[in-house]
Amino acid sequence: MLLDAKYDVHYERDGVPLSVLEVHEAVRADLAKSIVKMQGPERRAVAMKGQEYPTSSVLSYWWVSYTPGMRTFTGRSESRGIVVLDSDAFRQTRWYRGDKDDLSEHWAYRNNAFLRVRDRREIEGPVVTAVVRQSGR
Repeated sequence: MLLDAKYDVHYERDGVPLSVLEVHEAVRADLAKSIVKMQGPERRAVAMKGQEYPTSSVLSYWWVSYTPGMRTFTGRSESRGIVVLDSDAFRQTRWYRGDKDDLSEHWAYRNNAFLRVRDRREIEGPVVTAVVRQSGR
């Protein structure tokens, strides 16, 4: 489940909380019109920002990547690559970074650093398993 702890929000479809990849797919499919932004423990629906806020709205999930081995407190990783879901959406578009006046391709293209994963369970599954093991369940 994707949870934004800073703003106490998550996203749902039909009352079910969504993972990062599910939010990403909803953004790609219909600019997230099929999902709802929920806030607080009472899970009240709140308005989503629109396309005028591409970096601080649900639209920022157009691209999703994971840094393996990320250290929680330092924000550093020993890995040289980033994990991406190797989907049609990833293969058929290019990832550019920067602002509208200074866009450049994501550095991982130049460095051949995308670690492409086809099976989404390799991205979503291990986290859940690790949490369950640590809690003793």
